[in-house]
Amino acid sequence: MNDLDKIVFYMKEEINKQADVEVERIQKEADEIRKREEKKVIDEAKKEADLHLEAAKRKMNQNKAQMISQYQSDKTKTLIQQRNVYTEKLFEEAKEKLLDFCSSDEYLEYMKKKISKYTFDQKVKVYVKKEDLKLEKMFKEKLDCEVLEGNIEIGGFKIETLNQQVMDETLDSALKDQRVWFEDHSMMILQ
Repeated sequence: MNDLDKIVFYMKEEINKQADVEVERIQKEADEIRKREEKKVIDEAKKEADLHLEAAKRKMNQNKAQMISQYQSDKTKTLIQQRNVYTEKLFEEAKEKLLDFCSSDEYLEYMKKKISKYTFDQKVKVYVKKEDLKLEKMFKEKLDCEVLEGNIEIGGFKIETLNQQVMDETLDSALKDQRVWFEDHSMMILQ
């Protein structure tokens, strides 16, 4: 091999070495760029996954809160219905006992005691239930009155003066007032 061939050979070899070094440097740089891009894609994917996870958690918590609220609402409705059933039953039983009382001999004494509380210097109207019209004589002995059938279901009486003042001694009103008191004080109030 002559000198020129040797020089060309060494030059080729040197060029190949430098080319290999340059190829290696480019490959390293390409690997670093690829790793950075991979990391960027992975970080973005994690960030997006975290956002989706947080949105899913919020939705689940919202659904949970709605379910709890619906359960509490349903439970309250059930308790209210049950309370109403008990209250209705209790006051139906009380009404039946009052009706039984109105059929007893003690009722006449009760009516006499109640009417004796009143005195008027004018003629009044006394309203009673239909079955109590038979007590007209007792009322007229105590008061200057006209005894009329009134809108009374259980018993007792109402007195109405000429100036429209009304004294209500009906068992109907007493039971109604007791029901209001009971509902306010019975500890069956739902909060």
